[in-house]
Amino acid sequence: MEKRNQKLIKWLLLFLALFAILGIFFIGDISLAEARLHFHDSLYFVKRQTFWLVLSLITLGLLWQLPVTFWRRASLIFYLLSVLGLGLVLIPGIGKEIWGAHRWLAIGSLAFQPAELMKLAFLLYLSILLSRQGKISLKVFLSILLLPIALIALEPDLGTIIILVSLAGAMYFVAGVRWHLFIILLFLSLTAGGIFIFSSSYRRQRLQGFFDPFADPLNKTYHAYQLVLTLHRGGFWGSGLGQSRQKYQNLPQVTTDSILAVIGEEIGFAGLTVILILYLLGIYLIFFLAAKSNNPLTYYYGVGFGSWLATQGFLNAGAVAIVLPFTGVPFPLISYGGSSLVSIVLGVGLFLKFLTTTT
Repeated sequence: MEKRNQKLIKWLLLFLALFAILGIFFIGDISLAEARLHFHDSLYFVKRQTFWLVLSLITLGLLWQLPVTFWRRASLIFYLLSVLGLGLVLIPGIGKEIWGAHRWLAIGSLAFQPAELMKLAFLLYLSILLSRQGKISLKVFLSILLLPIALIALEPDLGTIIILVSLAGAMYFVAGVRWHLFIILLFLSLTAGGIFIFSSSYRRQRLQGFFDPFADPLNKTYHAYQLVLTLHRGGFWGSGLGQSRQKYQNLPQVTTDSILAVIGEEIGFAGLTVILILYLLGIYLIFFLAAKSNNPLTYYYGVGFGSWLATQGFLNAGAVAIVLPFTGVPFPLISYGGSSLVSIVLGVGLFLKFLTTTT
């Protein structure tokens, strides 16, 4: 491997470490009051996020020992097991309902979202197929995409659907799909998304919050209004680390979907911009390394993984800034949540494995 690529890989690892550490730091800063109130432990969220990070790194270390040929053989099994997990969350008594959605499987006090694992499983399986064949038929492409989407729609989880469609579309596009097929797929995706949104009063309410956060700030557009208020209080330079007022039960989901808003309140537009620029540089590194690779598997996987992180980051940051409707996706590596953290850490690990292996 070229020395330049080795340096870029080190920078990518630094990006992963930096954002994981930033995530734990800000989760600790933002969640102290909530953790003390609900769990009588100020470090409750920090401990759990640290646990998931350590678990993901240990798992990555074990999986790193497996050759690339193993992943080629096991990708279909991984995909099918993830589909099974999506089905299990919908079964009463097995799946765990939180905030009206059936997205979690509970193991003791821990809860895991199979939809997060599906992102990685789908990415890996489609990468393997494309690396073997170069192109796959539209029928095959839709068959492996629509099955998980149908199950995720029943949870429901629009954000994950958008991410899956985005990474799948990017990979299918670079594989050389004809323009008219790509445009048809885009039209069908937008149509299905519109139907999905307007078929639910809850999702219509979120759309209303996007168009007019001040329409009903005490009820229907409460979350959107609080996001605007949080960022406004931060201004350009912020109120100072630990000085957020909105984290004290005013802003919903402060450690997950809304964490960037509180970060913006404390370190301001300037600090938040630095974080977002660093995040974009990390995604650029992934695309750059994928484009320079002579290995088709690395190329397709990198395009899909970079699209995943770009789409998820854009959906979260866009919703926080009220330039996109709220879809409820966490910001990668920084938001609290073990499922997302584990999937992304393993995703980075697999990308590095493919980059450093010629088999």
